[in-house]
Amino acid sequence: MSDETPDRQRPDNAKAIHILMIGALPPPYGGTTVLFQQLANELSERTDVVVSVIDTSRATHKKSLFRDAVQMLRVIGRLMRALPRADVATFHSSTPGTVGFGPLLVFLCKLFRVPLAVREFGNALDLDYEEMSGFFKWAIKTVFRADRVLLETKSLMKYFEKTLPEAKCEWYSNSREISTATAATAATGRGARRFVFMGHVKADKGLNEILAASEALPFESCKIDVYGSLLDGFTEKNFENSPRVKYHGELTSEKVMPTLRQYDVVLLPTHLREGYPGTIIEAYAAGLPVIATRCGAIDEIVEDGVTGLLINPRDADALAEAMCKLSKDPEFFRRLSEGALLRAHDFSSTVWTQRFVEICNDIITERKSPELSGA
Repeated sequence: MSDETPDRQRPDNAKAIHILMIGALPPPYGGTTVLFQQLANELSERTDVVVSVIDTSRATHKKSLFRDAVQMLRVIGRLMRALPRADVATFHSSTPGTVGFGPLLVFLCKLFRVPLAVREFGNALDLDYEEMSGFFKWAIKTVFRADRVLLETKSLMKYFEKTLPEAKCEWYSNSREISTATAATAATGRGARRFVFMGHVKADKGLNEILAASEALPFESCKIDVYGSLLDGFTEKNFENSPRVKYHGELTSEKVMPTLRQYDVVLLPTHLREGYPGTIIEAYAAGLPVIATRCGAIDEIVEDGVTGLLINPRDADALAEAMCKLSKDPEFFRRLSEGALLRAHDFSSTVWTQRFVEICNDIITERKSPELSGA
């Protein structure tokens, strides 16, 4: 875990606010770490904020109670130094971090009288909360006393507006940098040929279905390339008997978009209760339609027949049928590619970073003027 980053020099703008960001930076490269890094980088380029980052990522993938305890103490030490200088603290985490560290952070922010915004990654917190009891449920309730809780999906918003109505929740989508330069162009006069999967390479992400469906690809030129970390027993040997599917290792974040532009369609036949997968947003940014499963909140961002195709999980035949349709119908493939690119602008990181700054300013103002917060 890296040391707390030093403050940028305060801009000439006297109204600049100091935002303390607490969360995990890559490596490892994954949805949450990439999103946190993206937001930190975009905030650091602005003149109306000063940013400090406390990195909570593990130095190694291996779990160790001793190592985790040392890490926790280091983070607490950095917080004690950083909080007095901050106008607002922001915590970016998924459920384990929210439960394990969130209540302590709420206490420290209260101690230093610093407003706190908590950004929850993923789409499983409602199910987790239903299954929790005792300390764990108390921990979530405590974290939801933050000045703002930012939830990734509209389904989570609906659940917690009903379950914890006193909490100040707000929908805050995942996002990616969107520009016309990142858009791929669907090849004229042909259907899809180049399919790609990017993410954790494991059974829960639908890799077995991809391998099975590859046998039904209609043209010799059709291929499926796979990028990502091999997990949960998946190895390169899993791909040896599939001539249409090749594994190409991991990609760093800066290589994702240039690599995506080499393909036609993104595959995400996951079995997991996903939020807004970064892979889908990146696909849209490149003008690529998506074949994905109806899992979690995916149907909130994939419009069937407009930006991609939705199939049921664990259905290799449906995956094969969807790939064949996009391969054999050039006009349909072109329409979905255009729809994906249009949808990309809803997830522009420029828009969502601006919204993040507005939220931070709002809760700072509310603390200074309690009547605005309804206190």
